[in-house]
Amino acid sequence: MLHAESAFSRSGSPRAGRFLRMGCSPVVALGIFLLVRPAYGYIDPGTGSYVLQILLGVLFAAAYTLKIYWRHVVGFFRYRFSRKRIGEKPEE
Repeated sequence: MLHAESAFSRSGSPRAGRFLRMGCSPVVALGIFLLVRPAYGYIDPGTGSYVLQILLGVLFAAAYTLKIYWRHVVGFFRYRFSRKRIGEKPEE
């Protein structure tokens, strides 16, 4: 059996040692993902409208937040991209 310390010292990578200490190998992890059987689950028709409602809620919340802080955002970009900044001496 391959010990974690020997794998760690050979590879020189702490990730390899940690992965082997967990009791997994890349081959086992790949096998788990490749051998998964279909679940044949049922998605209710109302699920789509619920997901749409969540997405629209996030979109409207972001738009409202942007509306509230619009002056701050515009002021920030005006300050960042202006040629003459407040408090700086003009170049000659």
